[in-house]
Amino acid sequence: MVEFISRPYVVVFLLLREVMCWYFKINNLIKIQEEQLSVQKSTQQLLEKIVWANSNEFANATSTNKAKAPTSAPKAKPSGKSFDLEKYADLMGLKIAPEILIKLTVEEINIINTEMQILKENEVIIYNTDTGMINKILRSEFQADSSWVIIEKIADK
Repeated sequence: MVEFISRPYVVVFLLLREVMCWYFKINNLIKIQEEQLSVQKSTQQLLEKIVWANSNEFANATSTNKAKAPTSAPKAKPSGKSFDLEKYADLMGLKIAPEILIKLTVEEINIINTEMQILKENEVIIYNTDTGMINKILRSEFQADSSWVIIEKIADK
């Protein structure tokens, strides 16, 4: 008896479900979300290609052996014609003193550059030469200290 009664309810439920999905445009929303997901995946692939191409272009511009640019640089200033942090910082548009630059890695320069992009007008990026700490503070709060220096963005970049 239960099977006989439940079969029509299942059929009615399935029919009403399709009507509700059609009425509230749920099927269309799912289709649009799937399209957006595929567009995001293709955009991510294109961005990965661009990043890879730019890293190779930078490596070709700064290295004599045409090797891929290293993801990290040594703490000391490299000698000879290896990866040039000064040129890298200049390409990023950062004004960093040479005595500070030799203490930075590529990752730290990238962090500084990223933070520079989102700075508010009254904020500055500071670097502690003793600890290697990078911080963002208000310009009015900065007090000249022998261990803290301001890292600035080059105006024309």
